[in-house]
Amino acid sequence: MKCFTAVLSFILAATTTVAQRANIAVPTMGSNVQAGSTINVEVDRPSFASSAVEVAIVLGIRSCSTMPCHDPEEWFGPAIILYNGPYNPQYSLPPGVPHQNFTVQIPGDIAKGTAQIILAHFNLVGASLGATLQYDSVSVNII
Repeated sequence: MKCFTAVLSFILAATTTVAQRANIAVPTMGSNVQAGSTINVEVDRPSFASSAVEVAIVLGIRSCSTMPCHDPEEWFGPAIILYNGPYNPQYSLPPGVPHQNFTVQIPGDIAKGTAQIILAHFNLVGASLGATLQYDSVSVNII
């Protein structure tokens, strides 16, 4: 019985973490981004019933023009940091999921071609406020 309880607790914790995953909503996959431009990055966090304390996010960009883009959970660097700081998602009108917009500067000297905008999201989740770190990424075309 204790084994069943432990397995069930693990599954519930994993499901809760996945449901509370932040993601990059804008720019969308395959968007054209001008090197040296200022862009808006929208980070969404779906609504969820359990408690969560947002700690911080990091937004980065890395060129994939000479090497393949990697899953950020496997390999985050090397990336140029675009934003590092608090994350405070809010509801807005028209209704949607809680989100926050970040205005970031794309480096002027980044290589043309495929690049990956990367999100690292750190928060505390659930009644025990367990620490979680999630990643997301979106591939864009640097022009």
